[in-house]
Formats: sequence, structure tokens, C-alpha cells
Amino acid sequence: MSASSAVVPWQRTAAVELVAGDTRVVVVPELGMVIGSFVVDGFDHVARPGGIGALRGGHTTAVPFLYPWANRL
Repeated sequence: MSASSAVVPWQRTAAVELVAGDTRVVVVPELGMVIGSFVVDGFDHVARPGGIGALRGGHTTAVPFLYPWANRL
């Protein structure tokens, strides 16, 4: 299985896209390291109620990446 990463535009903001096989993850550092999209076999598993505007407004949406605290929980 091949894997790749790239900086891409996502919802009019810069994001990092990680791709491995049929799985694609979009991480948005500008908005608190949230996972904005998690697509497996063409289906996005992340709900974004209110869209990117709600995320910018501080509402809870997307998936927090827990950077840099994940190993300290």
C-alpha cells in the first residue's frame, strides 16, 4: 500500500491531506488541528454541522486531533 501527504486547499483554508490506499484524511492546522474529513471507500465519516464557518466560530464540529496532548492523556 502506498501512502502520501500534501498541503492542499480545503474549504478555502490550507490543510494537510494524508492518503493511504482508499483512505484520505484532511487535517486543518489553522483551525486547531482538527480532522476535517476522514474518507474511506468514498464515504466521509466526519459530520460538520454548520460547516467550516461554525468551526471558525468556535463551535464543536469535526474531530479534534489532540495535538500535542494525545500522549499525555
